[in-house]
Amino acid sequence: MRVDAHNDTALRLWDLPTIRTAPVDYRLQGQFSPQADLLRWQENFDIAFFAVYIDQEAYAGRYFAASQELFRRLKRDLAANSDIVRLVLRRDDVRKDPRLGVLLAIEGAECLGDNPELLRAYFHIGVRSLGFTHNPANALAGGCQAKGGFTEAGRRTARLANEIGIILDGAHLNEESFWDLLEISSQPVIISHTAAAALRPHYRNLSNEQLRAVAANGGVVGVTFANLFLADDADLSDYLRHLEHVAKVAGIDHVGIGSDFDGCDLPRGINSVSDMHKVLTGLKEIGFSDLEIAKVYGENFCRIMRKILPCDTAELKKEKG
Repeated sequence: MRVDAHNDTALRLWDLPTIRTAPVDYRLQGQFSPQADLLRWQENFDIAFFAVYIDQEAYAGRYFAASQELFRRLKRDLAANSDIVRLVLRRDDVRKDPRLGVLLAIEGAECLGDNPELLRAYFHIGVRSLGFTHNPANALAGGCQAKGGFTEAGRRTARLANEIGIILDGAHLNEESFWDLLEISSQPVIISHTAAAALRPHYRNLSNEQLRAVAANGGVVGVTFANLFLADDADLSDYLRHLEHVAKVAGIDHVGIGSDFDGCDLPRGINSVSDMHKVLTGLKEIGFSDLEIAKVYGENFCRIMRKILPCDTAELKKEKG
């Protein structure tokens, strides 16, 4: 199973003339071209976490309504392409399928305000992963560019997510909130897209102590392609160095891929999701076995999904009731 734990493709799909292909001249906020579309995702991964980020300035004061609408639009567009994509909602959905499995994720939970119970509405719409903050702080926790740890509302939200079957993602938390999350959660957590601070000091990267803590929690760290987190003018070898470092420090059972495709500048040698074969070749060249590559490329994140997601349809109906 091939799994990517974070990408921003969903934010681009809504603006494209067709979500089956990505025009090469398309720009998001004038920054860069799309790096993936549904057909290329289907070809290179079995499951991908599609994140929805609600811009704090653009949607100030109406996060809940805006995010609900964005998720509805995304589900509508995915349903229109049900021949190549499907939603991942429960443990049984974590399986091989000709179609790409899409797991819906929140990146930055301003949409919840300070009301944990709103999380149930997102669960029913199909969300199965929750990132508490983007870079600033909010009513739940401190982001990586802010101070402060988890609030009481944030703690209640994390516990509710554990209860109903939503994966907790600490990718954008500051260090205080990171440690709070590990203390609060009764389930393994993921850090969906990050890199190794020992190789590249950056406020979004994890120290060796944090990497070991995620491993002790049973969680998984997704290594990102974001150029800024890897090195000055990074290339594929820099990405492989970070991935190898996380595997050595956290252990091979606690590392995976969290690309951030369509949300970052990529290292030289990786131009799109279609270049994933280069990562596989690179891992073999630096000595990863086939079993280790399978864990990195998806099996570790599959373990998390099979442990945390709801069991079956009956359980989902029970929660709804």
